[in-house]
Amino acid sequence: MIRNRFLIHKSGCAVCGKPLTYSTSFEKHKCYYCEKDIETDIFCDNGHFVCDACHRVNANDLIQSECLNYKGTNALVFVNRIMENKLFNLHGPEHHFLVPAALLTAYNNATGNIKNLKEALKILRTRMVKIPGNICGTNGGCGAVLGLGAFVSYITKTTALSEKKWAKLHAVTAAGLMQVSKYGGPRCCKRNTYIAILEGITWLSETLNITLDKPSPIVCGFHLRNKECLETDCLFYKSH
Repeated sequence: MIRNRFLIHKSGCAVCGKPLTYSTSFEKHKCYYCEKDIETDIFCDNGHFVCDACHRVNANDLIQSECLNYKGTNALVFVNRIMENKLFNLHGPEHHFLVPAALLTAYNNATGNIKNLKEALKILRTRMVKIPGNICGTNGGCGAVLGLGAFVSYITKTTALSEKKWAKLHAVTAAGLMQVSKYGGPRCCKRNTYIAILEGITWLSETLNITLDKPSPIVCGFHLRNKECLETDCLFYKSH
């Protein structure tokens, strides 16, 4: 019987809270929620596995709902509000959609340029669910930063056949990845989300002369839940 996809634990294994194993090879595991057999490189010490679709379904629904109700232009305050919700996890592929959704919503609230925000969010969600979890460790590209690229691609109407826009799109994503790389590993989805959104805010200001609000300082409130937190080596740590 398929279980309700409510993730009990928000860090470590969603099922039992045990530490996750990040393997360098694939094994076949049955998803605890949908019971599909899937090749995966992430599972817990007790053998539990939660597929990407089940991991982010409730969170992605939450993101869309919150975006349609948010009227401000502070994307960083907005993502914190979403990430603090009990449906959102400490780490996971739901952050991939969060970044472009928050940037698009704040951008639209500042400009009114998106004719149908609901449809735009649907398009971005469809793009971002194609990006698997753990891609930062296996493919060298953080999904949150690729979300920044998805946002820029959408509002600039960039395609694979674009010329100058194609080059500029890759430059934006590269700038985000360079910022992420400065702080090293292990990964932190919160840190990378903040960095990706800051790069989006900078790009909007420098390229389109659009100013979005942002808090100062930007302080992460999730460090106590993150066993791999870089603490004072992270620019968003509480003591800075």
